[in-house]
Amino acid sequence: MESQNDKTKIKIGESGYVNKNCWLARDLGYPPSRRCEYCESKFKNCLFEQYLVITLILVGVLLFVSYFFEQNISKSLIVFLFVLVITYGYFFNKSTEKIIIANFKEKKAKIAFKDLNNNLQQKVDEQTKEIKEQKEKIENAYEIEKKANLELKKLDEAKTQFMLITQHHLRTPLSVNMGFLELLTDGRYGKISKKIKIALDDLKE
Repeated sequence: MESQNDKTKIKIGESGYVNKNCWLARDLGYPPSRRCEYCESKFKNCLFEQYLVITLILVGVLLFVSYFFEQNISKSLIVFLFVLVITYGYFFNKSTEKIIIANFKEKKAKIAFKDLNNNLQQKVDEQTKEIKEQKEKIENAYEIEKKANLELKKLDEAKTQFMLITQHHLRTPLSVNMGFLELLTDGRYGKISKKIKIALDDLKE
């Protein structure tokens, strides 16, 4: 059979919360006092119950001392003790209620602060992880770009070398041909016609 807390899902600090550690509240099925809605202690650890025990002991001691010395317990002493116990009990009840509620709220605030701190730490860790991942990506991209630049530089150097070699290989036969054309136009190999000379001059240009 489910308890009242299981049925209604009432949490500590809410109206109607029943402390299952306290046999009195558990047997009654409801909190005997407002402070019991904020308490998770066993009945033997209840402040008000401890007050009642101490009060009964003190009253008993006072009555015993009064009877021991005077051989009589006066009605005025009984009335005085009764009024004192009721008055002090009332203020003690109010003060313990405030203490228990304040302790509960302080505990709740500490838990909330701890959860907030854990969430903030988790978010900081996530952000740090993302930043590290972005940094690694940037570093990888930089390395790729660096390698690409080196490859382009090598290609550019290869192109330059190719052009130099090509120019060298082309310049030699061209020089030979130009020298041969000059010999032809100078008439070293015999006279040439005016039209051929003009054509050779055009080739030299």
